[in-house]
Amino acid sequence: MQVMTVKDHKTGAKGARKEVTVDEEIARVEANVEELPIFSATKRSRREEVVEWRRRGRDPKTGKALEQELVIRPAAGLGLPGQVERDVYYLVISPWIEANGFGPGGQIGPISYQEAITRLGWQRSGQNYGKIREALKTLVSLNFEFRNCILDGESRQLEAYVYGHLFDKVSGIEEHDLADNQLKRGEFMILAADWFVKNHDAGYVKPLNLTVYKALNTPIAQSLYNYLDKRAYSARKKSYEKQVDADIFTLKDRFRLGVRETKHLLAQFRRAHKALMDQWPILQDARIEKISKGRYRCVYTFDVQMDLPFTPGTKAPKKPKKPAQTPLSELVKELSERGITESVARRLEGDYTAEEIHLQIDVHDAELKQQGTNITNPAGRLRKRIQERWAAPDWYETPEKRQQRSEKAAQQAREEAEDRDRIDNWWKYETPEEKATAHVEGYWMFAFQGKHGWGKEPSEEQRHEAYLEALKRFRNEAEEGRAAQAAK
Repeated sequence: MQVMTVKDHKTGAKGARKEVTVDEEIARVEANVEELPIFSATKRSRREEVVEWRRRGRDPKTGKALEQELVIRPAAGLGLPGQVERDVYYLVISPWIEANGFGPGGQIGPISYQEAITRLGWQRSGQNYGKIREALKTLVSLNFEFRNCILDGESRQLEAYVYGHLFDKVSGIEEHDLADNQLKRGEFMILAADWFVKNHDAGYVKPLNLTVYKALNTPIAQSLYNYLDKRAYSARKKSYEKQVDADIFTLKDRFRLGVRETKHLLAQFRRAHKALMDQWPILQDARIEKISKGRYRCVYTFDVQMDLPFTPGTKAPKKPKKPAQTPLSELVKELSERGITESVARRLEGDYTAEEIHLQIDVHDAELKQQGTNITNPAGRLRKRIQERWAAPDWYETPEKRQQRSEKAAQQAREEAEDRDRIDNWWKYETPEEKATAHVEGYWMFAFQGKHGWGKEPSEEQRHEAYLEALKRFRNEAEEGRAAQAAK
């Protein structure tokens, strides 16, 4: 139950109270999803259509103007997210995150299909279960490109470029897909993308009144509610702006409406405005104004004196304050050096053993050396490799095998160096016998290896003959040296 206080606009006093008895359900939703036109305001999404959305925005840190761009690429046969996908996100996924938070690796769930049906307000039927499965597949299959339009929840700075998904994986779509026995029949589970989890953890979220959302009876009204609730709300002031306006054709493009005639477009927006006025107490007025021939704008006026959600009695439980960050472990540093955010790296460290993570890091580094720039998202690939415990490829060598190979090569290099030393430095030996032995062993070793073009290993008889010949030469040199010394 919540009591909302409304200013008396006739007297200008705040003495009049408007008591509204409602059972409000509030969920905090990721703020970037509220800001961007991800969902269509249509009952059925158009198939396989790439969406490119651009606008002129401002950097929240510097205030400088910049170009913002969003590209959505749907999977073949699934299409863009529409009303069903939006309902599943706001009425099923978001409340579960609000109540339970994220599990290991950004896990959401398990959620039963029966619970999802109840939250959506649908009847239990095979057709409706199938609609939920299709919606989950659509949400997971979408590819996004964000340029200067995703705000990092920790730094509150715009990310120059983000490529990836809203959700990385869904399990429980098929009966045999039970995610290694983590799921029971009739349940599903989702893995959220790194940036999505990080922003939730950092508190970059927007409280959304799901009671109002569910009461709206048209997709356009629901889309307008999401759009206006984010655009008109000031997180710094913790209140709504007095008035917001938008070009009706800009809203049409944002919601991806297929209406061609202006009169039909105006009629649809008027119906949506009536639904908003009936169900959203803080909205005082919603109207369409004609600017010039063929140009219209929508104007929305809000009651800035009305108490907002999250007052005592309906406020969702606050998450406990995070304790002071402990120094980064070496494992977290290794993951961070490879592009994984610190918060995700800490979760991975807590969810998996150091041996598992070190192995996957080593395989990942070997893949990068082999494939280089062919891997488009190395950090995301490493995270999935750890979470899903990918097997190493056949060509991969463990650190132990590489160490053995390195030691063997080093030993061979040392032996070759010793043999070369015998040839190059035979004169260092003292007696003719030592010199002859060193010279012959080294000479025949390199001759056999092909250094001088010899093709086969010498026999013992050949070695002995070479030894006697070298010994005779070294003895003669020794005699000549002694004679020369005596003459001096």
